[in-house]
Amino acid sequence: MSKKSAGIKQARVLCAFTFNGVEYKPDQIIEADQSVLGQLIGNVDPSPDAVQYVLDNSATIIRA
Repeated sequence: MSKKSAGIKQARVLCAFTFNGVEYKPDQIIEADQSVLGQLIGNVDPSPDAVQYVLDNSATIIRA
């Protein structure tokens, strides 16, 4: 896993949604500040197990 800034976290996208003009699809990884991910709860799962599952299955990582 790449080194990230202290406030930057990863989360698994659970369902399709658009945020700040970017379309996200299920089983992508969104990398964003923790405060941004907090706004997306219900659409993303930031748990380490969820993120690792997607990373193990050829994830697309999108930086928000």
